[in-house]
Amino acid sequence: MAGLPRSPRRALLPWLLAIALLVAADRALKSSYYSQTYRYYDAGEVYWEDSHTLLLFSPDRYLFWRLKPHIRMKLEETPEQYGAYVIGTRKVPYAFEVVTDSHGYNSPEFDCGRKGSTFRIVTLGDSRTMAEGVSFDDLYPRKLETLLRARPGGRRYEVVNGGVSGYSSYQGLVQLERELVPCSPDIVTVLFGINDQDVDQGISDAEKARLFDTPITTLRAWSNRSMLAYFLRRQAWQLKALLFGKTPARTIDYAGAGPRMARVPLDAYAHNLERIADLGRREGFRPVFLILPTSPYAYYPDLFPDQAALPAEASRALDEVEPLVDREPPAAEARLRRLLEEHPESSRARHMLARALQRLGRFEEGHALFVEMNRSIVFSRYEALVRRVAAERGVTLVDLTPEFTALRREALCVDDMHPNVLGHDIIARRLYEELDKAALVP
Repeated sequence: MAGLPRSPRRALLPWLLAIALLVAADRALKSSYYSQTYRYYDAGEVYWEDSHTLLLFSPDRYLFWRLKPHIRMKLEETPEQYGAYVIGTRKVPYAFEVVTDSHGYNSPEFDCGRKGSTFRIVTLGDSRTMAEGVSFDDLYPRKLETLLRARPGGRRYEVVNGGVSGYSSYQGLVQLERELVPCSPDIVTVLFGINDQDVDQGISDAEKARLFDTPITTLRAWSNRSMLAYFLRRQAWQLKALLFGKTPARTIDYAGAGPRMARVPLDAYAHNLERIADLGRREGFRPVFLILPTSPYAYYPDLFPDQAALPAEASRALDEVEPLVDREPPAAEARLRRLLEEHPESSRARHMLARALQRLGRFEEGHALFVEMNRSIVFSRYEALVRRVAAERGVTLVDLTPEFTALRREALCVDDMHPNVLGHDIIARRLYEELDKAALVP
């Protein structure tokens, strides 16, 4: 006699147990991975540009990458710090945590749909806004919120940190339009430019958007949130590395050997800022533009357009002088001053002369040269557009150039561009003062 079929409940039980085991395994792996501390710049573990990010970031169809929601991740790094009174550079170890909310922002949880009487500020930006270099409570969005909540009157203030490492003004605009405008912000601060000028990927962000705007990216994003999927992929990578050798982690080059285009060219950068300003007028929030310069003491030749125009003979002369800067600074100073008489536009010669003056203990002279040299850096072109658009659109501008280029013994950055605790404190206080002076905050 044929056996009776099992009851629906008994047939369903193995499936429920399997699902429960998978969920438990995923949570156990998540707990294990996020209890560790990672080096921030270790691309293989933490941040590999675009779709190859795993632990900290996840692919995104419209934003290319975004922070994962509901994670607490410990990070550390030991970058080179620059300063007016620092001879060369010095290693500065630091550790910090990224603590994301349900939206995937490094910010306390907030209810986008229920604002009530809360005065809401959103800070758009890149790694200088997101987290890099300082603890969660030392970020300028958190410090700004503390200053606001100390105001009399009992009004509730909320500062949402929308900054994401590596973001350009293109991504910030898309993020604002798609995700943050529906949250009814009262003020939106905007700090971009560092990543906009990047040419490593070969194509613009607008062109790259067409490559990412597919259902495949969405599927990758969902699978990337599973720690089981991460664990299996990581084991496969390790096996591949064992058999065939490791592949260096590097920025994805979309253009190959073709022409190099900035992620956001200058005209597109100005257009993005204009759209943010116009969006504020239409949607009822007040945009506030920020300018935060890089350290004037760091030097990357590729970021100075005058390098390409320097004659070959002058470049060779600078190559000969460079070893003397540290070994024989008086001789280096004399030769560099003669070179600058012939080529006053040379940023490299000015930087080397400033270094020689540091060696000689003439820090004030050296500082003046560092600042003067830095006026020709490519970032200055983007900063000029921020000033222009702010003036044309009547947008409040908080220009931190005076504070971050002033001669001072204490450094304001952990490296060449990311503010340290003191730097974030200055940003928060200056931002608070400007918002108060412009009567933007009730």
